[in-house]
Amino acid sequence: MTDIALVCGGGGALGSALVEALLARGDHVVSVDRRPDGSLAAAGLRREALDLTSAEEIEHLWSRLGAAGETPRWVVNAAVVRLTEVLAVELAPRGVRVNAILPSLIDTPANRASMAPEALRHAVAPRDIASVASFLLGDAAAAVTGAIVPVYGFA
Repeated sequence: MTDIALVCGGGGALGSALVEALLARGDHVVSVDRRPDGSLAAAGLRREALDLTSAEEIEHLWSRLGAAGETPRWVVNAAVVRLTEVLAVELAPRGVRVNAILPSLIDTPANRASMAPEALRHAVAPRDIASVASFLLGDAAAAVTGAIVPVYGFA
């Protein structure tokens, strides 16, 4: 069975390169972009024009994919960091701070049940991640916006 990859921002420079790489290895690709790039036409490629900021459009996409039997195994969404940076700039005049936390493996009951103890040796406790978020949401971090904060523990 061929894997299906959903590439968000598939019409941009990085997205297009990723689409090409995934097609080259034999995956079927659903390339999603507000303005899909039509320069590449290939077997196994489906382009979707979509505003990724619209929950309604995203729901419709998942419905279409499900109806077509195209459930992605992979979803590439390399834009989270850039979205954080853009929102931080755009919302700064309103006094809104925007930051992203990038946790490593999280020590959850589900992960403990499904993973080997050795794999969880450096997992980060949810309370530690919450502590970082709480700091970023407090007055002590009033000057912090647009930050990408890794919370990896001792991984």
